[in-house]
Amino acid sequence: MALYCRRAEKKDIPALALAEKACFPHDFWSENALLSHFESAAGGAFVIEKDGALCAYLLVSVIPPEGEVLRIAALPPFRRQGYARRLLAFFLDTVSLCFLEVRESNTPARSLYEALGFTLSGHRPRYYQNPTEDACLYKKIL
Repeated sequence: MALYCRRAEKKDIPALALAEKACFPHDFWSENALLSHFESAAGGAFVIEKDGALCAYLLVSVIPPEGEVLRIAALPPFRRQGYARRLLAFFLDTVSLCFLEVRESNTPARSLYEALGFTLSGHRPRYYQNPTEDACLYKKIL
């Protein structure tokens, strides 16, 4: 079983759009939104594939030396196998400072970020919709 972490390319957009629908059914990025992200000067993405199948992905914004995690997810069959941690570690090697926000109730994600050395730096009240929820802001200085 070959596991491969790499930068995503425009050719990955259809698979990323399907992954978005599977991972964020109420708030997914469309193919057009993903294309806009790829065409943005700051837009970037990383994927992990296992035997050619998409397992996990990471959407980021980078204005060197800073980066921001916009979206990270493992597809349902590949969750709890360390793929998100690998993607995040891969990305963190490319920046000096990283920011992200996460739903306050997303305990697994918050635990991952804290285990990787992110520190809570603030809150955004009622930031998320469906359902309405606060965002926790994290940062990591590398």
